[in-house]
Amino acid sequence: MRSKNISTWCKAKLKQLLDRLVRHLDQLIAIFVIVLVLVVLMPEAWLAKLIEHLLATSTSNKREALAFIGIGIGGLVLWQKAQSAKEQVDAMIKATERHAETNEITETGHAQERLKTSIEHLGNSEESICIGGAYELYHLATDREVYRETVCRILCGHIRQRTQKANYQKQHTDKPSEEIQTCLNLLCGREKGHIFNSCQRNLTSSFLKGANLERAQLQGTDLAETQLQGTDLAEAQLQEANLERAQLQGTNLLGAQLQGTNLLGAQLQGANLLRAQLQGAQLLGAKLQGANLAKVQLQGANLAKAQIQGANLLGAQLQGVSSLDAPIHLTFQEWIRKRIEQDNDFTNVTFSGGLSADQVEEIIASMPFGADGVEKEELKSRLSRHIGQAPDNKLPEDSGAITGKYNEEEAEQWIKEYNQAMESVPKSNQTHP
Repeated sequence: MRSKNISTWCKAKLKQLLDRLVRHLDQLIAIFVIVLVLVVLMPEAWLAKLIEHLLATSTSNKREALAFIGIGIGGLVLWQKAQSAKEQVDAMIKATERHAETNEITETGHAQERLKTSIEHLGNSEESICIGGAYELYHLATDREVYRETVCRILCGHIRQRTQKANYQKQHTDKPSEEIQTCLNLLCGREKGHIFNSCQRNLTSSFLKGANLERAQLQGTDLAETQLQGTDLAEAQLQEANLERAQLQGTNLLGAQLQGTNLLGAQLQGANLLRAQLQGAQLLGAKLQGANLAKVQLQGANLAKAQIQGANLLGAQLQGVSSLDAPIHLTFQEWIRKRIEQDNDFTNVTFSGGLSADQVEEIIASMPFGADGVEKEELKSRLSRHIGQAPDNKLPEDSGAITGKYNEEEAEQWIKEYNQAMESVPKSNQTHP
């Protein structure tokens, strides 16, 4: 009776294990271990007694015992098959990995060849070939993210090198060549999340007069000392861009986003900044004579030593404006929060006076080539009123500008909008100068 119970118990346990063998290789190995223990590792005396017992038992018990042994042998067979299948799968995986490695090496070699060919085309003296090379580089950066930063640097370097040549500047006084405009379009696409937004774009000292950069994605771009007179930057994304000492006379910045932008010493005479957003912008020493600042948002901006004579300030929002005579080394978020509930300070700002006849003539001469005579004469008339008068930091009573303080809710909304625009921009670019 006891033997039968043991046999039944073993049979049930092995059946449970076999059910799991089909699904789990680990259980197959367990069956193999059990069989080894029962058959191979069992002492000879025990094994002899077991055989003697099997011979002495009834036919039904023999059948059960044989079934038990059969199950064990079946488990071994299944384990062997599973092990063989596993070895085949492992071999297939290794073969696939080797194939993938080979493909990667092949693709890398192909990409490097594409890069080399594209650079050669970009440097060609024939403009059509050069433009083709720019597109080839762009498609390479689109296909292979690992080349994105490299391509960005190549395109930026090409723009700087070509446009800084005296001969180029003589030939393209009012707008860029088709080649340079194409490179700009590829570098600063108009769609959100453009592929080069995550790259360090350096266009310092480039000659980009009259370029079409409407709605361009230029967040964090280095445009220091760049000549951008007459450029169309309407609705462009310029958050945290570096425009220090940039020449922006007569530039169209209608509705542009310039939150936290560095405009130290920038020349914006006659520029159109209607409804532009410059919260927290750094305008230390900036020249805004005759600029259209109607409905511009300058909350929390630093206007120390800024010259705003003859500018249109109707509806301009100047809440929390500061007049600190030094660059601010804080993030946009830190600076905007710092100026919450702070009254505007115009101590070092010049709203009227302080101009000479020579300075007015110099401003008019710096206006872009495309500006018509009426525009220049109108600007000259507005600025001439300030000739020979002492500089005055008092906001004109009839300016129509809005002053006072801004609150925390407004600040957090600007920060939210700023963060959304800067999602793909390197963190290293998101600080003030």
